[in-house]
Order: sequence, then structure tokens, then C-alpha cells
Amino acid sequence: MGLLLYAAVFAILFWIGARMRGPQGLGLEHAPVHARRAWRYSIALAAFVPVIAASAYAAYVIDSGATITPPKLSSLSASGWRLLPAPQNWTPAINADRTETVTYERNGERVYVSTALFDKDRAGREIINRMNTPADGDDWRKIADRQEVVYLFGDSKEIPLEILAGPDRRRLLVATAYWRGDDVYTNKLAFKWAQMKDKLKGVNPPGGIIMIAADYAGNPADALARIRSFTNDVERFADWRARMRRAS
Repeated sequence: MGLLLYAAVFAILFWIGARMRGPQGLGLEHAPVHARRAWRYSIALAAFVPVIAASAYAAYVIDSGATITPPKLSSLSASGWRLLPAPQNWTPAINADRTETVTYERNGERVYVSTALFDKDRAGREIINRMNTPADGDDWRKIADRQEVVYLFGDSKEIPLEILAGPDRRRLLVATAYWRGDDVYTNKLAFKWAQMKDKLKGVNPPGGIIMIAADYAGNPADALARIRSFTNDVERFADWRARMRRAS
């Protein structure tokens, strides 16, 4: 939301600059200096009033806006995959209200899934935040990123992937998606845009983060194939959300 607010401010500043420059020749620019300054200050003040008001209102909604009763966090269901305890050597850094990391196994192949739930997006608990990362900065660190198309929740989506380096020269490929309400996003800007529109309406639903990871020895394509195999079998997002609501 901050990026959009800054964009709006800069757009207004450019508009003010264009108005101040004015046409060449006789006109207001040839008026006495004090008259020009008064006119410019009035325009600047009038332009910034709606920006400041919108920002203040959005900030109010973030902290006290209407929210849906937060659901409980449930593990995803994937046909044919066996649910196992969390991996002992990977836990992403996510500052959420509730988190869960589990392992899924099928025919000796494993993927790790970390889900996070935010009762509502707010200061200190923001879904899109650079501190929410699959790399903890201690055992794991990001060394590369890429984009790939992955079939997820019934739709093919271009999803961001991060390659992590860990202990004993291990490598981990992690796909990250975001959700809020009943919608899933793999693009941060699209998420923030939808979030801003809802917050200005006074709506601030629960949301969260889903990270799906697989390790590999030589080629990250092996991990990507395992992630795609898992996402092909994952239940529909609407079914997962409905199950969380029933558990609340």
C-alpha cells in the first residue's frame, strides 16, 4: 500500500509542477512574486488534503477496520500424499498470528509446506513484508530467484521461486503464494492493490502466506518437478478455506 501512496503523491507533485510552470508569455507567472507564491501554496495545500485524508483513513482501517472472524489454521490436503511432522532443518521466518510447517511424502518424495495465518493485516503483522521470508538468515540464505508457471489451486500461475543455500551445501527451492479472504495471489503488487481497495472500503479479511519447498542435490528442476507434482494434487483453495471456517 505504501508504494501506491507514494505513487499518488508523486503524481500530484508532477501535476503541481506543471501548473506552476504555466505557459510562456504574459500571464500569472509575470505577477508579483508574493501573488505567485500565494497561488502556488493554495494549490499545493488543496492537492495534499485528499492524499493525507486517504492515508489517514487507510491507516485507521488497518488497525480498527471490520474483520471477518479469523479461522483456525488447517493443513492442506493433497490426494495421495502422506502428512508427516515438520522438517527439522527448515522453518521460514514469518511474523504471523499462527504458523504451521509440515512435510508431505509420496513414494519416497518429499515436499515441505509452511502456511501462515494473519487475523488481519496490520502494523507489525503485515502479510507482504520483506521480513517474511523462507530464508531465516542463519542456517539458510537466498542465493537466487526465478519465475515459473505452477498449477496451483486449480489454476496455472506464474509464481516466484527462491533458491536457498543451507547447511552441508544443501539447496532448497521455495515457491511462495499469498492469500486474503477467498483469493490467492502470486504477484505482490496485485495483492497490495486489492488490499488497498478493500481497506478503503473498511474491509480487512484474514490472509496469509503459503510456502512450498523441495530440496535437491544438483538441478533445481528436480525440486520444481516435485513441487508441481504436489500442487497438482492439492485440494481447491475454496475447500481449504471452508474447512478452516468449520474448525473455527
